[in-house]
Amino acid sequence: MSRRITISTILMYTLLFVCINTSHSWFPYPETSAGEILRFDKILLFGEADIYHLFAGLFFVMLFYVKLGPNNDRNILGDRNYLKYIFLIYFIPVSILMYLTIYIKNIKLEGLGVGPFMLLFIYLVVTFYVQDIFLKDKNRRQLVNIVTVFEILLLCRCFYSSVKYMLGFGAPSLFGWGVRLGTENDFADFFILLFIIALVRLLFCKNESIRYRILHILGLIASSCVCIFSFRRYFWAELLAATGIIFFFHYRFNKVVFTKKVTCVCSLIALIIGSILFVGPNKIADNYYVGRSLTFLTLINPRFDSPYGTDSGHRAEIADGWYNVKRNWLLGITPFGREKIKRFETAGWQVGVFVHNAYLQVWLFYGLLGFILFVFLYVKSMWLGYIVFIKFKNILGLILLTFLISQTIKNIVWPTAIFFTNVTILYIFLISIVIRASRLKV
Repeated sequence: MSRRITISTILMYTLLFVCINTSHSWFPYPETSAGEILRFDKILLFGEADIYHLFAGLFFVMLFYVKLGPNNDRNILGDRNYLKYIFLIYFIPVSILMYLTIYIKNIKLEGLGVGPFMLLFIYLVVTFYVQDIFLKDKNRRQLVNIVTVFEILLLCRCFYSSVKYMLGFGAPSLFGWGVRLGTENDFADFFILLFIIALVRLLFCKNESIRYRILHILGLIASSCVCIFSFRRYFWAELLAATGIIFFFHYRFNKVVFTKKVTCVCSLIALIIGSILFVGPNKIADNYYVGRSLTFLTLINPRFDSPYGTDSGHRAEIADGWYNVKRNWLLGITPFGREKIKRFETAGWQVGVFVHNAYLQVWLFYGLLGFILFVFLYVKSMWLGYIVFIKFKNILGLILLTFLISQTIKNIVWPTAIFFTNVTILYIFLISIVIRASRLKV
C-alpha cells in the first residue's frame, strides 16, 4: 500500500513539474521556443501523442487496478463531485455533439481528427487520479504540505523566467526595445497563482516558521517582478484584482492594529511614487504606460485606443467571434471548423478559430453545452472556495476563490482552462485539493 502511494506521489509531482515547464502547444514553433533553456514540448513521442497522453495512460492503468483490481470495492466514480461530472459530460455528450457537428457541417478533419477527444480524456483521467489516488485519505496538514511543494515548483519556474530574461532570451517587445519578462502566455497562470498563494499564506498563516515566511516573501517578489515587468495588461488586471480581494478578506477577518494599517498605506504610497520615478514622468505624460493600461477599454469604446496599447485587431476578433457564435450558437463549429469562420473586421493574418475571448472561443469549440459547463466550472468552484474559507476558516478556499476571480477577468481577452492542457491540469489539481478540504470540514 505504501509503495503505491509513494509511486502515485512521485508521478503527481512529476506531472506538475512538466506542466509548469511545458508549453500547452506540443509541437515546437520557432517563434515561441527560441531561446528556451528548458522546454519539454520539444520532445515528441509517437504520432500525435505527447507527454500528457503518456501520463494519462499511466494514470488510467493505476485507476483500473485500484478500482477494479482484487480486494477493491469496485466503486468506479469514487468520491462524487461536480468536477468529475463536468469532465464526464465533456468527454461523452460534448464529444459526441462535436463530431456530429463535424459531420453535419462537412468539416475536414486535420491530422487524426481526435485531438479534442484525447484532450478531454486526459482531463477526465487526471481528475479521477488526483482525487481517488493522490489526495485520497489526505488530512489538512498534508494538503498544506502539498500546496507548499507546489509553491516551490512555481517559484522555481519564476526564477527560471527571470534568469532567462537577464540572459537576453525571450520574445522581443512589440515596441522595439528589449524583451518582456514572463512573456510566455501559457505560463502566465502559474505566475499569478504563485503571487496569490504567497500573499495569502503570508497574511493568514501567522504561526508558520521563518523559513516558510521567507519562501512566501521570495514568491511575492519573484511573481510581482514577472507580472509587473511583463507589460501584459491582463497580468496587471489579475494582480490588482488578486491584491484587492486578499486585502479585503485580510482586513475583514484578521485583527489588524491601526499602526499596521498606517504602515501599509504609507508603504503603498511609497511604492506608487517610487514606481513613477522609476518609470519616468515623461513616459507617463506621453501616455506610454497609461495607454498600455487603459486600451483594454477599446472593447467598449474605440476612443480609448492608443498607439502603445491594444490595436483594433483584438476588438475585431471579438466582434467576429460573437458574429460566428450567433450563427452557430447550439453546436458551435469545433476546433476543426476554422474554414467555417466568417471574418469581416479582422485582418488577413488573423485566421483560425482564435477570437481573443475565452467565453466565445469555448462556445465555438464545444457548443452551448460546453459553454454552460465552462461557466459552471468557474461559478461552482468560486462558491466552493468561498464556503471553505468562510465556513471552515481554511486558506485553501481563499486561494482558489481569488485565483478563479482573477482568471475570469483574464478570460475576457485570453483563453485559460479547457484550451491549455497544462493550465487545465492546474485547475483540476487546485480545485481537487479544495474539494478534499471541504470533505474534511476543517
